[in-house]
Amino acid sequence: MILSVLAYVLLSLVVGFVGRNSRVGFVGAFVLSLLLTPIIMGLAYLVAEPRKSP
Repeated sequence: MILSVLAYVLLSLVVGFVGRNSRVGFVGAFVLSLLLTPIIMGLAYLVAEPRKSP
């Protein structure tokens, strides 16, 4: 049980790291991956375009 929760949080952190250059940033990506599951958010960030730099 504890290992499953730890794995879930670690995957959410990875998704947050991947989404750090998106519109919602690291914290937003991390929270959304906690709420929606890291797999769904990870796939969303893989197909989304990166944020354009000014």
